Amino acid sequence: MNTVVKAENLTKYYKRGRQTIKALYRVNLEIEEGQFTAVVGPSGSGKTTLLRLLSTLDSPSEGRVILDGIEITGKKNREIELIRREKVGFVFQSYDLFAEYTVFENIILPIMLSHKIVNTDFIDALMDSLGITKIAKAFPIELSGGEMQRVAIARALANRPAVIFADEPTAQLDSENSRRIVELLHVSGQMWNQTILMVTHNMELSQYADEIIHLKDGELYLPGEQL
Repeated sequence: MNTVVKAENLTKYYKRGRQTIKALYRVNLEIEEGQFTAVVGPSGSGKTTLLRLLSTLDSPSEGRVILDGIEITGKKNREIELIRREKVGFVFQSYDLFAEYTVFENIILPIMLSHKIVNTDFIDALMDSLGITKIAKAFPIELSGGEMQRVAIARALANRPAVIFADEPTAQLDSENSRRIVELLHVSGQMWNQTILMVTHNMELSQYADEIIHLKDGELYLPGEQL
């Protein structure tokens, strides 16, 4: 198995006036290709900070991030943007679909931005696996929350990135749709051999993951362990 995401002594501090806030402290982890990993912990534990650092959306105060064999720490913004476009897919709780584009156009947007040829057979198979083929010509305003999140998942998978980062992807959905969305992430990841890292506060949903990473006060811990 190839290691797709690696963090070494990953640390992030924030300044709040004269106070220094420790958001993340000396986190070490490795995520293998095709693995579905859930990051859980209470509010303020550092879950979203970890996701932002691993996904190139933020830079660490200390430590290293290696994404699909490329060390991203210290690279220039332009280099980071290219790596993000080629290597990373995102699923956010707010869906972030473009209102002026159809479902199909939203899905292929990452491919177009990468100046690649759209493999329509793959996109058709992807939409079929997520049950959104019938709404391909619809606009986001016409969709339910569950449908919009399915489209967001398809868009994240469309460019076949090295890893997909999902930040509380079910936060705006009811319990039944939440379960379905996480099941779809799991099945889609297996079907297309995608590596997925999902941040969630919901321990029940985290059970779909191959591995669960626990965070508390910015540090990794094992359940039952005293920090």
